[in-house]
Amino acid sequence: MLVQKRSFVFSTLFSLLVLVNLLVASKAWASTTSTRIMGADRYKTAVAISQTGWPDGAATAILATGEDFPDAISAAPLAHKYKAPILLTESAALNDDTASELKRLKVKKVYLIGGLGAISGNIESQLAKLSISTTRIAGLDRYDTSVQIAKALGSTKGAFVTTGLDFPDALSAAPVAAAQGMPILLVPPDTLPATTQAYLKSSKIPNLYALNGSNELSDNLVNQLPNAEIISGNDLYERNSNLIKRFADNLNFDSVYVATGSDYPDALAASALAQKYQAPVFLLPKDGVPDSVATLLGSKLVHDLTIVGGEAAISAQTASRLQSLPAQIVSVDAITDSVADKQKYQLPKTVPATLSDNSQVQVPVTWSLSSVNTGQSGSNNNVLYNNPDSTKTIYTYSGTIQDYAGTVTLSLTVDLAAGTVKFDTINAVAAQGFSYAFPSTVSGLLSDNTLQQYPVSWNVSATNTSLSKIGSYSFQGTVEGVSQKVTLSLKVVANQVVNIKDGNLAAAVRYQLTGLTYGNTLYLSDVLKITKLVANGKYISDLSGLDMFNNLTDLELGYNSLSDAGIVPLKKLTNLKVLILNNNSISSVASLSALTHLNTLYLAGNTITNYGPVKSYYNKLVFRDFSI
Repeated sequence: MLVQKRSFVFSTLFSLLVLVNLLVASKAWASTTSTRIMGADRYKTAVAISQTGWPDGAATAILATGEDFPDAISAAPLAHKYKAPILLTESAALNDDTASELKRLKVKKVYLIGGLGAISGNIESQLAKLSISTTRIAGLDRYDTSVQIAKALGSTKGAFVTTGLDFPDALSAAPVAAAQGMPILLVPPDTLPATTQAYLKSSKIPNLYALNGSNELSDNLVNQLPNAEIISGNDLYERNSNLIKRFADNLNFDSVYVATGSDYPDALAASALAQKYQAPVFLLPKDGVPDSVATLLGSKLVHDLTIVGGEAAISAQTASRLQSLPAQIVSVDAITDSVADKQKYQLPKTVPATLSDNSQVQVPVTWSLSSVNTGQSGSNNNVLYNNPDSTKTIYTYSGTIQDYAGTVTLSLTVDLAAGTVKFDTINAVAAQGFSYAFPSTVSGLLSDNTLQQYPVSWNVSATNTSLSKIGSYSFQGTVEGVSQKVTLSLKVVANQVVNIKDGNLAAAVRYQLTGLTYGNTLYLSDVLKITKLVANGKYISDLSGLDMFNNLTDLELGYNSLSDAGIVPLKKLTNLKVLILNNNSISSVASLSALTHLNTLYLAGNTITNYGPVKSYYNKLVFRDFSI
C-alpha cells in the first residue's frame, strides 16, 4: 500500500501510518540500453527481425513485396492474428535470404499480400516446392487490397484510415493496429472507394481513427467517415508521435522500436515484432530527432530501445541521442503500511517513482522476500522499532527497482490489538453450469469503521466449484486469525446475454476481462467474474447493463459523463462497498439510497444539492468527499 490517498482508498483500505525509511542515491539510475537490428539490405533486415522475435520458429509467415509499399503496408495486423513475422521478397522470385528464413522457421503456411504484380505466381510455385501452402490476399487495387486484409482479420473494435498515396501514416498505425487487431484502410485523398464504403457499412466498426496532416485526406473524405477521430500533426513525425500518445494506455514503453520514416520496409517488418510486446514504433529521419519524438520519449521509462535498420537508415549520431532521451527514475516515494498481527500480508507489486521530467509513475519492485509472516519473531523480520508500551511493532523490508541504483525500504506496522471484527454475509451470483471462484479474502469491519482484508477458507473441496442447478446455496468460511465465521450466500441463475449500451463502458469491461477493448458478446458468466471495475475518465454516459454485475464491490466511475438517468442501474448493486462518481453530471442521488454497504462514496464535482437519499448511511462512510 502506497502513501497516496486514492491508492489507499481504492486498493486495500488498510490503516496507514506514515513511518518510513527510504534510501535514495544521488542520480541513482541506469541508462536505457540500445541495440540495433539490421541486415545488408531490407530483406536481410526483415530476416534479422524474424530471427529476433521468433527464435523457435513460427507456423505462419506474412510475405510482402519489398519493392513498393501500397499492398505491403496494410499487412501488419495479420501478424497479430497469426502470431507471424513479416518477411519481404522481390516480386519476380522468392528472395534467397527470405527462403532460408522460412526454412529455419519451419513455416507451414504463408499469406501473400497483394496481386501477381506484387508477388508473382513463380513465388507461389517456389513456396510449394518448400512444402509451404499459400493464401493470397489481394484486391483490384491498393485500396481494395486493404479492405480484403480487413475482412481476413474478422470482427474488430476499430480501424485506422490513412492515405494510400504515401506510406508514413500507415506505418505509424501499423504496430498499434497490429497489437489491437485493427485493420488499416488505405484511401485516396478525395473520396472513399465503393469497396471501402461497403466494408464500413457491413462491418459496423465502432471506432475509426483517421491520420491526417494538412492535405493527406480532404475534408470531403473525412466527412464520409462517421464519427472518425482525427489524429493530426504538422508532419509525418508529429503525427507518429501523436498517434503513439493517443494509444499510450494500450502500449508498453518498456521496450520501444525506432525505424526510418523515409522508406517503408524496416518499419513494416518491425511492426510485427513490436506488436508481440505491445511496443510503439517511432519513425525518424536519418539524422536528428524531431521535437515531438524527443518530448514523448522524455516522459517515458524505456528499458530497451531497438533501432531497426543500419546507419544509412538511422545514423549513429541519432542513435546516440535517442539513448539519452527517455526519462529516468530520480527518486522513489516513501512507502508505509500496516497490518494486524499474524495476518498474511501481500507486499506491493509497484511503488510510486518520480522521473527526470518531474512526473510520477508506478514502477514494479522486487522485494528481498516473497511473502511476509507478521507472526514471526522480530529477529526474523528485521524489527526497526518496538516500543514495549505499545501494541505495535514496525518491520522493514528492502526492495530493488529495475534501472534504479537506490534501495527502497517499506516500513510495515503490525498491530497486536486488532479488536473485534464484523463480517457481513457475502451475497454472490453465479451463472448456471459455470465455475464459481470463492473469494480468497473477505472484508472485515473494524471498530473504527475501516475495512481490513482477511484470508478465508471455505467448507468446499476446492476454492472453485461448478454448480449445475438453479437455486440458492450457503457456505461457511473460516477467517484466519479471528474466531468469527463468515457466510457466503450464492444464488445460481441461468446464463444470459448482457447488453451494455454504452460502448465506452463495454470497452472498459472487456479490457478488464481480456486485456482488449473489443471482443465477442458478453454473457452473465463473464461479468460475474468482476468484483472491481475501474473506468475513470472514459466518457461513459449510460450504465445500462451494469445492474447485472451482481458481484461488484468496488466501482470507480469518476470524470465521466453520467447523468441522473445514467446511474439508475446502480440501484441493484447492493454489494458495493466503494463507489466513485466524482466529476460527472449528476444532480440527484436517489438511485444510491439502497447502497447501505458502502464504506467509500465520492460525489464531488457534480451538481447535487440534496444528499437526503444517502443520509441513512452517511455516518458509516469512512471515506467521502462531500458533507451533509
